[in-house]
Amino acid sequence: FLLPSCSLSIGVVNNMRIMSKDAIRLCVKRQEFMDNPGLLQRLYLDNKGFALIQNLDDFKHLEVLHLEKNKIEKIQNLQHLTKLKYLNLAQNAISKIEELECMSNLETLIISENEISMTEFVTTLTLMPKLRELDLSMNKINCNPESILRILTDCKSLR
Repeated sequence: FLLPSCSLSIGVVNNMRIMSKDAIRLCVKRQEFMDNPGLLQRLYLDNKGFALIQNLDDFKHLEVLHLEKNKIEKIQNLQHLTKLKYLNLAQNAISKIEELECMSNLETLIISENEISMTEFVTTLTLMPKLRELDLSMNKINCNPESILRILTDCKSLR
């Protein structure tokens, strides 16, 4: 289910677009899924200018979520997306990560080109048993490369 380019003139606060249910509805091509968002498995909300991840609670069967090229500063409010397998958050402004350890079915995580610098995040990866693909490139992780390699080696499912 591909989403069209959508104009998000609603929900703008301080030049930041709000990920409201109305804004999401405008982006969904097939309106019947907004009547029952629990059926939607893929959601493309990339390049929309969103600053916060929110209002995705109803998307219980979501497996693929594209949020790249937004203005997101913190990974949050995803704990209810228990079926999520693919998450793309590249090219945002992410420096803080919360609740990612709840993503036990996540297989692909793309968070390249962000502001990630904390080593605690890398430790969180060991709590994601199905994670197979990880893109952390072009971040600011400031720790010993051997430490990162040791932690990533503990992620048995990574390819």
